[in-house]
Amino acid sequence: MQVDMSKKINLFFSLMIFNNNKLIFANEKTKTLFATEELLSLENIVKNNEDIYTLLTQNFRGEKNVIMQNIDGEDWNYTFFLDVFPNSDDKLLTIMPQNKVEKTEAFLRTINRFKLIEILKDRLAQNSVNKTPISILCVNISNYDKLVDSSGSIVMHDFVKKFIQKLCFYKNSCQDLSQWSPHFFIFLIEGDSFENVRQQLDSMHQKLIYSEIDKAVSPIITSSALSIGKLSINDVIDSIEQINSHNFTNIDFNSGDYFEINHLNDYLEDDAKLSIIYRVVLQIKHK
Repeated sequence: MQVDMSKKINLFFSLMIFNNNKLIFANEKTKTLFATEELLSLENIVKNNEDIYTLLTQNFRGEKNVIMQNIDGEDWNYTFFLDVFPNSDDKLLTIMPQNKVEKTEAFLRTINRFKLIEILKDRLAQNSVNKTPISILCVNISNYDKLVDSSGSIVMHDFVKKFIQKLCFYKNSCQDLSQWSPHFFIFLIEGDSFENVRQQLDSMHQKLIYSEIDKAVSPIITSSALSIGKLSINDVIDSIEQINSHNFTNIDFNSGDYFEINHLNDYLEDDAKLSIIYRVVLQIKHK
């Protein structure tokens, strides 16, 4: 009877056993879930997920909800249960699927960075002929990593969906909205002067920072606009990456082509705390 029950548990649940946080066993259900037969690959998947690895390294029973993609590419909410064996360095990690994560219409219309790059290539090629003004409007949740640490990945996944809805609402459209990274969003704007783009950015930023999207989450939002009509696709990608990381060491910015608004609050370090909204115009000169 116990053998039969053991087979059923092994069939229906994903199980992993660790010794001193090193994976020593994974059942077939786990290997199917993560689409790999290699124990080292499975161990790396766990260690590269901060939520799961934090759970694994504790020395008492616990559980954690984590959103992951299944083998069909669908986002699912999984619960990871940790059991610690008494008088042993062994730990059992059990994974149970809870529910599929439903995506909002706005979320589904959001394009990823690779699609945006293809669109940018096409639009910049057209722009070299027709000389139509073209800019990108960027919105960054600057304290995203801290929010994940404090609120968890499930809460932040839901928050990002609501945030995208707000972006679309305040911009009156989801057209050409890209999610470049989990916390960095880009609108592609054509046909408007850079001054008009700056005004749009200012209006949207004020609405975002004064709108309570989720009571459990307090984002720090950095918004910026960049005129890209004179740039090559590689320069645009480099500029986006540097705006995303807020690291401008490799590029000079011309104040006529770049505009930024920061919203800082108590998430800043003690020696840099500010409770203001301020504009920063950076001196940039494109390559």
